[in-house]
Amino acid sequence: MERLCYGCFETLYGNESICPQCGYHLYQNTDSPHILRPGTVLNQKYTVGKTLGEGGFGITYLAWDNNMQTKIAIKEFYPASLVTRDAANESSTQIYTITKAYSNEFHAGLERFVKEASILSKFFKLQGIVSVKDFFYENGTAYIVMEYIEGITLKEYLKKRGGSLSVEETLGLMKPVMESLDVVHKQKLLHRDISPDNLMVSTDFRVKLIDFGSARYYDTQSDKSMTVVLKHGYAPIEQYSSSGNQGAWTDVYSLCAAMYRMITGRVPDESINRLGNDTLVSVRAVSKKIPKHIGAAIDKGLSVMPENRQQSVEELYHELFISRRDLRLEKRAGIYQNINKILFRLIALIILLIAVVAAAFIKRDTLREFRHRIATAFFADEIDGEDGNSRAENYAAGEPDVPQKDDDMKAAEEEDTEKEDTEDTIQNREPATEPADTAAAMTNGTESDREASPEQTDAGTQSYQTMRSDLESGSESDDAIIKVRNGKLNNIAAGYTVGEILDAYSETEGVWYAYTDENTQQKYVYYEGSKNGSSFLFEFEVFTNDTFKLTGAMQDDMVVERYADFFQSILTALGL
Repeated sequence: MERLCYGCFETLYGNESICPQCGYHLYQNTDSPHILRPGTVLNQKYTVGKTLGEGGFGITYLAWDNNMQTKIAIKEFYPASLVTRDAANESSTQIYTITKAYSNEFHAGLERFVKEASILSKFFKLQGIVSVKDFFYENGTAYIVMEYIEGITLKEYLKKRGGSLSVEETLGLMKPVMESLDVVHKQKLLHRDISPDNLMVSTDFRVKLIDFGSARYYDTQSDKSMTVVLKHGYAPIEQYSSSGNQGAWTDVYSLCAAMYRMITGRVPDESINRLGNDTLVSVRAVSKKIPKHIGAAIDKGLSVMPENRQQSVEELYHELFISRRDLRLEKRAGIYQNINKILFRLIALIILLIAVVAAAFIKRDTLREFRHRIATAFFADEIDGEDGNSRAENYAAGEPDVPQKDDDMKAAEEEDTEKEDTEDTIQNREPATEPADTAAAMTNGTESDREASPEQTDAGTQSYQTMRSDLESGSESDDAIIKVRNGKLNNIAAGYTVGEILDAYSETEGVWYAYTDENTQQKYVYYEGSKNGSSFLFEFEVFTNDTFKLTGAMQDDMVVERYADFFQSILTALGL
């Protein structure tokens, strides 16, 4: 005769008393008569199994959906201090309040339980929160049907991993939880019980936040007084009082406490004990390898006073995953102070020489224009020799330091070159002011995002040294730089600017400079940075309608033909 094990809901075929799959004792009786007996059927379709957990506001059971033939989890609203039940036999599953005086408090809590279940059901697509599948009333109380997560709690996971995790794994596991919790907070709903006990690690190493039994709304007049919920080491100071000012910062504290435990292997000191004499050891004092900006963000989130923490999960997320500029500046402080104009010119020479070799693989006219703009941006202030040509013109033509030729030969070559350029332009050249159809097309920010430059000098007619000086002094040589640097990419939900993205990727402080084509008056902006000891450069074309696009790139002094793919690889590396 086939049976189901109430410990794992696998099919049993023999008469064994212990499940060979999970070791569950099939005929054991619970020592808690208020817990529903395994085998109890709820809502005419859910079979109750073993108890997964019990808190101050409810009991969670493993269950079986008889219609869908899948495992689920069912949360029963059971505030233990207000109600009781004798579940020693199947006919006494009804819940009733201990005294009539508790009736109003029970029904107020039941109403909140129902309301919160309704809100959570809207978040079923969020990766970091357990999803709600169903809801129903029975036995004088209410039940929430949720997905069952195959896995273990974060607390158990940490034990198996030796007590602590690397900062990379910690942030990787907690990232979807923070993203999801921020959405929940925007609905004015707090969890208030975040800890390793309520974070489930699935078999595919995804973390989900469970047990919203302590959740409450905030920023409403009706919820100014909240029940005291404490998870020692993870509860902030405001949760020790029913009148404490609780908000998104409350869950921020618990999130940082959980990450502190994951990285250091230690449970933070209780916030109430830190009020007069805060002896909490900084996370970086315990784990030396953690980056400074990450340690600072976690320590800030663990501040005893709420006003000293990040005021939202979004702010915490930004400090952990986005704001890396301070770290870069600390590591690379002063690196550009020893770089002079000769070094930049040498780099430009190498870039242009390699660009000539790359001409066989990309359109000749596009490469010629790109080389010309780079050369002019670097060498616009220098005139070479007797022929009167600027070094920019020589480098752009791929012929640096060419000796002067006799007049007849020069005239013939100039006539041939002019004819060739005219034919190439007619056949291949696209209008300079029309953005290319590329996945890297971008637009700049709004007018309010841009600043007026104190001196707007054409970068094509000033020396590179002057532009470099302007940049180091904090001024801008061209408003085109502001447009690109403060511009925002299309289809990036977080809305980070181009400058923030490139600065986050570059290991050294990036350099911005601009160039204006004297013939077309078209403006170009360049960003130069480095990654893993490799230099890179991006060129942006700026249009009169306040838009711009990516038009070229170089890496390690070589022209990158698939520059849009190169930029996309940077977005991918930053998780954007």
